[in-house]
Amino acid sequence: MLVVIFIIGIISTLSIANYRRGQKQKLVAIAADTVTNAIRNAQNFSLTSRQIMASNCLQGNSPQSYLILFSSSQSMDLYAVDKCDDPFLIESYHNPTGAQMQNNGYRLDNSPVSSLQIKFTPPFARISATVGNNANVGTFNTFTTATITVESTDGQVEKTVTVDGVSGRIGE
Repeated sequence: MLVVIFIIGIISTLSIANYRRGQKQKLVAIAADTVTNAIRNAQNFSLTSRQIMASNCLQGNSPQSYLILFSSSQSMDLYAVDKCDDPFLIESYHNPTGAQMQNNGYRLDNSPVSSLQIKFTPPFARISATVGNNANVGTFNTFTTATITVESTDGQVEKTVTVDGVSGRIGE
């Protein structure tokens, strides 16, 4: 009887550990999908030249560019930049509870950076990037690859989203 209880206890412990790891993997996958979708939205808005209705620029409501700003461990912001160089926040995306951007998880051409901005310029969504915490501030240059790594809050599970600066491909 004791042996049976001992075996059931071991099986239960393993099952609970696997369940919790699966939960963490799911949260990190959701966070990686959120990052991917945020970048793709900026890219799609640029390709469609979505108008900026809140703009007061005398040069019209056409966008100069769209950019996604990664400066926080929990969220990322999508901005539209009008012809007067004014950024307008369009959407904010938040990681699910239990997932975050990895500390030093932003890389631009294999160099770690503290924050990252990826910009898409209409009409063909020409891609460029810079480092900085303020939207549309900095010198945007072409790049080969940018990566954003998300992880579980305990750091046990991680996933990396890659942006190809040449082709514009976004994926894991």
